[in-house]
Amino acid sequence: MPTYSGLLVRDNYSDTGATPTAGNLWLSPDIIPYQDEVLTWAQASGTYASGSLALPFQNNSTNNIYLRAKNVSNSAMTATVSLYYTQPSLFLYPSEWNQITAPATTLNLVTGSGSASIPAGALAWTQQPFVLQAFPSGGHYCMIAVVNNNGEPVTVPSSFTGNAGFASFIQNNPNVAYRNVNRTTVSGAIAGTIQLFGNDNDYESGFVFSITGYQVPSAATVWYDAQCVDSRLPDGSFNATGVFNSQDLASFQINVPANVGTGPGSTPMAMSITYSSNMTLPTGTTFVVNNFGVPEGMDPLEPEVTRLYTIAGRTPETADTTETVPLIWVGSTTWIFD
Repeated sequence: MPTYSGLLVRDNYSDTGATPTAGNLWLSPDIIPYQDEVLTWAQASGTYASGSLALPFQNNSTNNIYLRAKNVSNSAMTATVSLYYTQPSLFLYPSEWNQITAPATTLNLVTGSGSASIPAGALAWTQQPFVLQAFPSGGHYCMIAVVNNNGEPVTVPSSFTGNAGFASFIQNNPNVAYRNVNRTTVSGAIAGTIQLFGNDNDYESGFVFSITGYQVPSAATVWYDAQCVDSRLPDGSFNATGVFNSQDLASFQINVPANVGTGPGSTPMAMSITYSSNMTLPTGTTFVVNNFGVPEGMDPLEPEVTRLYTIAGRTPETADTTETVPLIWVGSTTWIFD
């Protein structure tokens, strides 16, 4: 594996800078949304090895977003960081990224003492956070952080070729990281959202939507319902319903024609989750929806970005089972019950 020399912003807690990154790509521990709280150096450095600090995004309120990194080079370095957000389906199109500009388009990474010269092996952070008041209405938004080492800006492609392109960019750039922002907070017995997606390949491709429940009451019966209406689909519409299995997993697959639902014209998948007898789910119950591409063996980038994931069986007949299959991560959405 190539050796990276620079400021590392991790994809997951096991990320050491080796490329391509192993493990998940959607929950960087070094992008830290912190509501209107002030993150101290003791908190930022003391939780580097484990212990998530991220708080759910509060729309129409102050959200301080801190960045953290580690100098994995052999010499002192300086670095700045930029932060962007967009809907998961649009990360393939950097022209659709929204740069956070408050208090500035880039912030310095500094040591705990405030020095911009970061020694080899030292941790650094944005002592001053980026500040974001609100996402645009509708949809789910995620963030990407880009660290510029010694004043050298990262070259972000104008677009990514195929569904595997963005995942490859994240996995092969240790100074770039992505985070699924826990924004959607719901209450009661029903959660619903619209998740946009599209097939950027020049051939028909399968997409798996995998839903994982956390802190779901053991006696609960939870249903999911997914509906997609798009005249470009083979039948013009798609619908999948089912019950979570005993491991709080549910999955379904949709096949999408070539270049359908790409860019700002992404295809909407409307999803809802319902708890038995319309009872209220406890505070903290969480559902994460991951969107995966199915490798078709036609894109040369697929082997490096394909990972094994355990999901529920994708058909009604296998819904009570699990399968571990090779998939390409595309995007992620989180619902939290309050």
